Amino acid sequence: MTTIKVPERYRTIQNKSKRYVGLMGLSVGKPNFENPHIMASYCDFMQNNFLYGLFVIADFPKKYNIMAIDGDSEKKAEERARIAGDNMRNALERITRDYPLVKVSMWRNHMDDKYIRNIKVLQEGYAADNGFRFSANELVNKFLSLPSNRVKWKTSEPPTDIAKNYLLDELAGLLSIPCSIQLPVCEIYPGRNEVHERVQNREFPFCRDLQIKDDRVFMEAYYEPSD
Repeated sequence: MTTIKVPERYRTIQNKSKRYVGLMGLSVGKPNFENPHIMASYCDFMQNNFLYGLFVIADFPKKYNIMAIDGDSEKKAEERARIAGDNMRNALERITRDYPLVKVSMWRNHMDDKYIRNIKVLQEGYAADNGFRFSANELVNKFLSLPSNRVKWKTSEPPTDIAKNYLLDELAGLLSIPCSIQLPVCEIYPGRNEVHERVQNREFPFCRDLQIKDDRVFMEAYYEPSD
């Protein structure tokens, strides 16, 4: 028996969750997202808490982390990311067949005009806005400095210039994907990306040029084994 826990500070959102479409981006390679018991718990949570649920597998952005950490060429990294994403989709669809209100989609299926606009604005914002660049690099370097990633560096300095593209691509998609959903959206994830929330709230000047859905909320949702 497993369950998904929501911190108390999100209780108001959870109490109104049936008004929302549930959205969860899945990082390719994250062990919890490859665990069938954990993902069945998230499916159950989506099915019972939202109008319907959508998992979006972040296969395309994964290439940047592969290039940065493993030093692969872009072509090889794209192929590795595609295979890993397809494997994750196949595994997840074996679970979601028991949850008719929960669907699975791939990142590349959402790379529309809104996404293209967002990635351009974010790249320009990263280059021009010192505050945004500092916050983004801080988050990226924290990820790169995890022991399992640190041992793979090919240089003495963190490969931030490549890895930051993962964050920018992820932001572009997670901002634009809700815009294609006509109903209000509640994004869930086991953790809060403060950079994402600041961009969502238009705290940086360049954010006025982004495609952002205003009736989108966020709620942390963690897997915890039941006693």
